Amino acid sequence: MTARHRHAIVTEEALRIRFTRHGGFTGIPLNVTVDTDSLSTEQIATLRRLLEDAKFFELPATAGSRGADQFQYRIAVEAGSRRHQIEVGDQSMPDSLEPLIEFLTDLGRPSRSA
Repeated sequence: MTARHRHAIVTEEALRIRFTRHGGFTGIPLNVTVDTDSLSTEQIATLRRLLEDAKFFELPATAGSRGADQFQYRIAVEAGSRRHQIEVGDQSMPDSLEPLIEFLTDLGRPSRSA
């Protein structure tokens, strides 16, 4: 599949993302399911850009080893007929993936509306 075709899938197909964070010092898990139908136009554009910047569909399924008090992340993305899942820890995370993980973590936090 060419880079141009890969890009078209990320930018044109509906996306569904399952994001899990576990471990860390507190051990409090975070589970988020994101569907493009539930996001604003701006959030969708940001999510697509972050997936593209991270070259998500090119990342290996697992990276690095687990360490004490580290967060472990699992991200599963469905874009049309394409599916890819990765598992990565804090210390083994590629720099390009950090903004995507921060964005998904923020989506999973409860809103603080009064």
